Amino acid sequence: MQGYASRVLKYKVMQLGDIKDSPQHAQRILDDLYAQVRQNTNQMQNAFEQELTADPSAATLQRWANKVAELIKQTPEVEVVETFTQWSIGLYTGIGRNLFLGKTKSYFTDATSFNLGFSFDHAKSRISFDMNLGGNKTRDYFYRKGDWLPATKTNLAAIELTYGRKIQRNHWVYIPFVGAAVNEFTPRKNKDDDRILIGYGPTAGIEICRIFKTKSDYQERAFFFYKARLSVNPTNFVSGLSGSHINLRIAVGFDASKTRRGMAIVKKNDTI
Repeated sequence: MQGYASRVLKYKVMQLGDIKDSPQHAQRILDDLYAQVRQNTNQMQNAFEQELTADPSAATLQRWANKVAELIKQTPEVEVVETFTQWSIGLYTGIGRNLFLGKTKSYFTDATSFNLGFSFDHAKSRISFDMNLGGNKTRDYFYRKGDWLPATKTNLAAIELTYGRKIQRNHWVYIPFVGAAVNEFTPRKNKDDDRILIGYGPTAGIEICRIFKTKSDYQERAFFFYKARLSVNPTNFVSGLSGSHINLRIAVGFDASKTRRGMAIVKKNDTI
């Protein structure tokens, strides 16, 4: 009977829906509901005890067992369940390696970079803002908006804005993506040095994430992951100085989404 009362109470609480009054008023509503269910249970308990006193037999016990089983069967089972918003936000950081091809490779060495990025997910879609800040140097003399001498130490800023689709297999997430890229070379300079090379181009690649930890509470759920990101983009800085960039990043980060808790019918027993 206590199991039946518990199921009835949870079902009636779910039927109340969201109580938008003050906490004190909501507490009074719940207290009244609990008192009502308890009163009904006590009445049933008293009826059972009176019948058992009048006829203390196995038949009486079986009749009441069947009655309570039927009541439980007819009452939907309710549990507290968690739902998650389709929106999530991610943050990651790591290291990168930028490899140059074509004319770019003739004048600049490959760069090692610090990687930082943000991602915004909705369902299976992901928009990412990925930034690399690295250092390298020139290989040979050239003139582009000023003289660039051999072995000049330079800074590289490589930024990608991409859209991808998530393909999840257990703890692995694969995200092919396309987008746009901006690459910029500047000398490691003083404030009076205004030399700068900026190139634009499309980009395409793939992310591979391995989720190694999940944390969830009543407000949010977070996935912690390791990630490798590979992209290729052709870029043209100025006439005669173009080439493809191959960018590899290894990072660690997390994705977080909001959680909601509510009561829902999870099943209805057909047999007891």
